[in-house]
Amino acid sequence: MDYSLLIPIILITILITKLLLRLYRSNKNLPPSPRVCFPIIGHLHLLKQPLLHRTLLRLSHSLGPVFSLRLGSRLAVIVSSPAAAEECFLTKNDIVLANRPRFTMGKYVAYDYTSMVTAPYGDHWRNLRRITALEVFSTHRLNGSAEIRQDEVKRLLQKLYGLSVQRPAKIINHIDWFAKICIILYTSIIRKTNKIHLLSFNILYDNMLKLNKYIIYNILSYIKLKKKHIIIYFHVVFSYNYYFTLNYKMQSLLNSALNLSVLIFDCTNRNLVEINYPDLVVELRTLLTGLTLNVIMRMMTGKRFCEEDEGGKEKISLEFQELVAEILELSSAGNPADFLPALQWYDYKDYIKRAKKVGEKMDSLLQGFLDEHRANKGRLEFTNTMIAHLLDSQEKEPHYYNDVTIKGLILMMVIGGTDTSALTVEWAMSNLLNHPQVLETTRQNIDTHIVPSSSSNRRLLKEDDLVNMNYLNCVVSETLRLCPVAPLMVPHFSSSDCVIGGFDVPRDTIVLVNLWAIHRDPSVWDDPTSFKPERFEDRDQLGQYNGKMMPFGLGRRVCPGLGLANRVVGLVLGSMIQCFEWESGSGGPVDMTEGPGLSMPKAEPLVVTCRPREVASELLLRIQ
Repeated sequence: MDYSLLIPIILITILITKLLLRLYRSNKNLPPSPRVCFPIIGHLHLLKQPLLHRTLLRLSHSLGPVFSLRLGSRLAVIVSSPAAAEECFLTKNDIVLANRPRFTMGKYVAYDYTSMVTAPYGDHWRNLRRITALEVFSTHRLNGSAEIRQDEVKRLLQKLYGLSVQRPAKIINHIDWFAKICIILYTSIIRKTNKIHLLSFNILYDNMLKLNKYIIYNILSYIKLKKKHIIIYFHVVFSYNYYFTLNYKMQSLLNSALNLSVLIFDCTNRNLVEINYPDLVVELRTLLTGLTLNVIMRMMTGKRFCEEDEGGKEKISLEFQELVAEILELSSAGNPADFLPALQWYDYKDYIKRAKKVGEKMDSLLQGFLDEHRANKGRLEFTNTMIAHLLDSQEKEPHYYNDVTIKGLILMMVIGGTDTSALTVEWAMSNLLNHPQVLETTRQNIDTHIVPSSSSNRRLLKEDDLVNMNYLNCVVSETLRLCPVAPLMVPHFSSSDCVIGGFDVPRDTIVLVNLWAIHRDPSVWDDPTSFKPERFEDRDQLGQYNGKMMPFGLGRRVCPGLGLANRVVGLVLGSMIQCFEWESGSGGPVDMTEGPGLSMPKAEPLVVTCRPREVASELLLRIQ
């Protein structure tokens, strides 16, 4: 190719593109857009910040509640007002905008756009909607699986209670072991031994891992000045898997560690018994994600997937969780080729390769669940699962209930339900810790209905009680308003030309609804950035929020799992409040900064302290 012609060709292409865009826009009343629109990439440069919902809100301040962006070769319209959202999904355009845009993950992971979330609006999607309404999320099915959710909540409470009452003895044991091994370590140093015995190192390594969880929280007051030495020492110990070679630098580091051990000896010998141990320090997100994954997988397959020391089951559990995490990561990152067709000529950053690989692995696991149910048909543990019900329906209507449809439903539940419910509980607890009076009011609301004066009649919160937990439900609603775990509604796609907010929206336009902005719209919400559950307390005024409160979406493609999500979030949050006293792990206000992702996690996982409530101690002992 004559490269001397390349620059003129590019310039001519840019000129023609701009002329065509100008001609097209002159005939259409398109929503306003930012002035700076680069050739090829359009407005993609404006979206480089990780918190997309905040970026879009800032743009709406200057462009209005309905505006457009040119994302590479695709046009996107951003909706940031409740009135425009209602126009999209409740009144004028509910059918036109009932479609989904096609992205790479839908092809390679969601069974070539045939799953519930990615399928285009039509007969196939209506069939999927019917199946989920009857076989998965109906009141009958959810009531039938209530015991699973109750059992998983009990297991969570057991774990929290068991850790809280056993923790001090465990810490003393670890510090004692650490002190003994330090003696071996430093004796070797004093004798100028060049290597440390492997067995001694392994014991030291194991106890260092355990101490790493507790040392900063439990004896920080004794060793604040040595915090850097602790970090260096952990790094050194973990870096040498078998032996230490004592060069000059290593001796210097170990001398620092020797000073640390002297302080620990001092704590052990003189002050340890006098230490007033703080309450159990808990990182909630891991526990909550494990709980929600177990709930969904037990409902679908009859098996728990977050277990400890379960042999072979733990292997498949770990593989499954890693696949779910990678799917969420790839979906969040997105494939640039979806917006820049020129990149489709080669696999940018191996995105398609990774998507194919994770899709094939996930399909293999899901098919394994179906085959296992077929091979064990009639056995008790395989009779009351959603897969069993769907396979029974498959025998009657094989065309509608094929394997791909069933696997797509399982995938939808796992991807859509695990992360979101766990994050909602985490956000709710974060808000409650920053508003202790609201937390106390919620606890009183629970105690009023659940905790009688007679200890013999006390019991744990059940799903059936949630209908009477008015204030608890208000807390959940306010959390979903202020911290929606999906700050941007799943993208919609116009199947024909339409009008939104008085602007022309062409066919094949991506429509993004900024829920985070709508839920904080001052024209709808009084004091919109404040956490006020009482705004939902007056049932007579709740109608004013119809079409303005949409954490699960709106219209024909509203999330079908909202009933299950409300049950899980209400039961988990209410049970935690009923049984434990909670405080921030830092002792101060909880950081409410959002992190990046399709679902909106906290930038820093919530770390809290908890201790069993006196009124609930007997209940917690009873379920051990």
